[in-house]
Order: sequence, then C-alpha cells, then structure tokens
Amino acid sequence: MVIQPVRRAIQGLDASTPIIAIDTLADEVEASSSGERLTAVLGSLFAILALMLSAAGIYGLLGYSVAQRKHEVGIRAALGATPSDICELIGREGLVVVVGGVILGIFISRVASQLLTSLLYGVTPTDGSSNAAAALVMLAITTIAAAFPIRRASRIDLAGLLREDH
Repeated sequence: MVIQPVRRAIQGLDASTPIIAIDTLADEVEASSSGERLTAVLGSLFAILALMLSAAGIYGLLGYSVAQRKHEVGIRAALGATPSDICELIGREGLVVVVGGVILGIFISRVASQLLTSLLYGVTPTDGSSNAAAALVMLAITTIAAAFPIRRASRIDLAGLLREDH
C-alpha cells in the first residue's frame, strides 16, 4: 500500500511532525461522492416502487373493469365476439389509461425540470431519449399487468354467467 512509504518518508524528514490522517485520492473521491451515490440509490428505489405501484394500479383497474363488465363481455361473446375481440376491447381501455398517464407524466416532468436539474448528471430533464425510454418501460409494464385481466375476460364462462341471478 502507498500510505506506509509516505508515512515513513514524512517521519524521515521530520520525526516531530504529527501525522493525523493520510488518505488516498480514491478514498477522498469515494467520501466526496457518497451523498450523490445515496441520492441515486434512493431515487432508483423510489422509481422501482413507483413502477410497481403503477403496475398494481393498472392490474387492479383492469381487473375491476373486467369484473364490472363481465355481463357485457358475456353478451358480446354470445353475439359472436371472439376471445381476441374481447382482449382487444379490454386492452384498448388499459392502453388509453396508460397513454394518458405517460402524457401527463411527460408534462409534469417538463414543468418540474428546474427542480431536477441539480440531481441529474449527463442528461437533461427534457432529454427525449430518457422520456421515451420511461414511456416504453411503462408500456411494457402495463402490457404485463394487463395480460391477466385481459386473459380472464377472454375466458368468461357463458353458461355460468347465464345461470347467475341479477
């Protein structure tokens, strides 16, 4: 290690010189960037949490919509709608919600860009590729979250639905 030879060289020049602390440049860089690293880790954790909450919300919204519209879906199926038609109907509803949310999110990020500027390194708050990547990730998560309610809607049991009392 480099510290012991430096300590001996200083003691060799003047033995009465007190050596309180010797750190390497790597240690100093590590200590000075710890705040930024903590901010980045916390930001990433909150982003993952927000992504999971939005996926759960979309799943819940579409699941509730399918449950509320099961009679409508059953009637559509009885009138000849194919499972893919039903999937398209429910999927379109989820897509409208997500596209609206993405547009609102981009608008809010543009408005709040002055607050974000000091936290970003190597990217601007209005960076198109970052916003596009966030929108694509949201669309992918939505597709995954919406797949289960859409699948459930396409498998509604018509005979059981007709036997239910209103």
